[in-house]
Amino acid sequence: MIAASELIGGTGQTTGIVAVETDAGAGTATLYRRDGAGVERLVTPLRSWVLARKTMDDSVELAGRHPLRHLLVTRTGRAVEFARSLASDQRLAYLDPIASHLVASGETFYRGLPFEQLRRLQFDLETLDIYPERPDAAIVLIGVHDSSGYERVLALDAFPSEAALIEEFVRIVRERDPDVIEGHNVFNFDLWYLNERARRAGVELTLGRDGARMWLDDSLRRSVPNGMVARYHRIPGRQIVDTFYSVMRWDVARKLPNYKLKHVVRHLGIGDESRALVDAANMRALWSNPDERAKLKLYCLDDARDTDRLSRLVTPNEFYQAQLVPESLQGIAFVGIGSRIERLMVRAYLARQHSIPRPRTAAPIEGAFAAAFEVGVFHDVVKCDVESLYPSLMLARGIEPQDDDLHAFLPMLSGLRELRMRAKRESEAARASGDVRAHLAADGLQQAFKILINSFFGFLGTNGLHFNDPAAAARVTAAGREIMERMVAALRERGGRVIEVDTDGAFFQPPPGADPEQLVEEVGASLGDSLRLALEERYPAMLSLMPKNYALRRSAGELILRGSALRSARDEPLGRSLVSGIALALLEDRPDDIEGIVAQAVARVREGRLKVEEFSRRESITPKTFNSPANQRLARAIAERGLAVGDKVRVYQRVGGELALSEEYAGDEDREHLVRRIADFVARFGSLVPASARAAAGEPEQLSMRL
Repeated sequence: MIAASELIGGTGQTTGIVAVETDAGAGTATLYRRDGAGVERLVTPLRSWVLARKTMDDSVELAGRHPLRHLLVTRTGRAVEFARSLASDQRLAYLDPIASHLVASGETFYRGLPFEQLRRLQFDLETLDIYPERPDAAIVLIGVHDSSGYERVLALDAFPSEAALIEEFVRIVRERDPDVIEGHNVFNFDLWYLNERARRAGVELTLGRDGARMWLDDSLRRSVPNGMVARYHRIPGRQIVDTFYSVMRWDVARKLPNYKLKHVVRHLGIGDESRALVDAANMRALWSNPDERAKLKLYCLDDARDTDRLSRLVTPNEFYQAQLVPESLQGIAFVGIGSRIERLMVRAYLARQHSIPRPRTAAPIEGAFAAAFEVGVFHDVVKCDVESLYPSLMLARGIEPQDDDLHAFLPMLSGLRELRMRAKRESEAARASGDVRAHLAADGLQQAFKILINSFFGFLGTNGLHFNDPAAAARVTAAGREIMERMVAALRERGGRVIEVDTDGAFFQPPPGADPEQLVEEVGASLGDSLRLALEERYPAMLSLMPKNYALRRSAGELILRGSALRSARDEPLGRSLVSGIALALLEDRPDDIEGIVAQAVARVREGRLKVEEFSRRESITPKTFNSPANQRLARAIAERGLAVGDKVRVYQRVGGELALSEEYAGDEDREHLVRRIADFVARFGSLVPASARAAAGEPEQLSMRL
């Protein structure tokens, strides 16, 4: 059996790697290793490889029964070139040379290095335009901040030219010598804009270590789950972290209203209430006013500071995952969570010189147990859930991929779970002793373990991944449904009123006089499979609409909305506000107030008292945006702004049904459409809303949900 430490962390021994740069021509991989305050440079042989079904010149045949069995390892780019010549189902290769080298060498980033020892630099640009190719689109401010406390604002009015401004920024980066350069939307704006302005000014962006230039790597498409494609820049010897993408991945529960920097830090309570704020849309006017420049400079620096605050929260998860998964910190942002498990498996098999299976064909998998047994408003509601239900069932029942001949999957999962428990204990002990740094380091590590642990089930059912197994995934969900049905029965046997069940948790009302903690403990003991049922939270009120759609009110008054009927990213702010108001009125037993809430919303629409921001909605740009006859004007406006498929815009509906960009608003919103939207928002609550409120919406007959 392979040791769990090798499965999880690889066989490499090099500590503190902060960057890897490959050179296929020289046949080398340069490792930049942080050692205390300094960085040393280690040059090692490059490990580039491809695994194929058929033999290749200089390949070796691996052991085992699987079809991908001929391994070619080279110190040049020949392996990658050969991989590109083969159909994807005929080979296995990671075309990013850094990832490929890490898989074959067993090395990982940051081994033994706490997050606090990483040297990080944040920057923010303020520009006179959003299109850098225009002649009067200069960069006027660059705010710089780093993790040691260094700060500086570079302002165009202090330099003889924009070129001199950019040259000073390059000098600062090289002098501060960060391991990571961070920014918010830094891939698709700041670095792109900086690169274009530097090119026009004749400045070389030698931001990398050893005097290397920043460059745009378009060899592979890098996108995030919402479809946005990154302009993937590389700065040799350093990593780039875009907190815009990081916070998207961090916000698993989609609790954030949007991902704009100032909105995020304010919502999370990590910002500085006294920070400078300006209307950035009027940057040219602000810059031309000498009285506004001092505030503008503080605003730019505050953006860099906020990026640091946000990164300290969202980056450690992937920093610690990069200590385990063979991928760079920059690259892991664009690697799906299931693919991270695949890389752990592939690394283990190649280390043992064992053949690898092709991905299994996807098959329908019956989902988790989800049901709304009761509809309406309920008081004194308890939420309980089974901790790590699917991973626990896989371990308890020995559910592993049928192609895992080395039996690496379950020991890897078990080892990660043990490491997480150890990290949790260390985190709690450090917090109790007042050691904040040790607490944050251990907590970041246990969160990284948790994310990987919870992805093992998803990996089984994901199409296109080596070692996937949809049949095994189906056995896991079947076991989960069995457990949840058993839990519902046990709660009811003890007098509990079960309201809603979803995957691994249940909302219920305990019987009068019962101790919820004791009840949950008794039910948990009846489940078997070494499962632990925990009382997650107790709520004064719950609104249940349908499976996976409910609202909760916490003791402190906070309103929580779950499900697409109550919370959708595509809903207009007007609708989100209306839904929240109705839900809160129901939870607080104020149904008679709902008619007034609805009537007020309708009146504001009909009287034109809404701001465009209130009735605009977020849309993804798709090919249909450009091809639909109804969207021709919108398509032109989007094209003029250099936006492309995958980008996000805010739009509203004009009279006549045409969509338009919010920034082109001309007092021409389709008010009848907005009134119909109000009727739809009201209808989501069905008969829970009084008939008078539905009548106030104007179209009571058009109900989108019948209860």
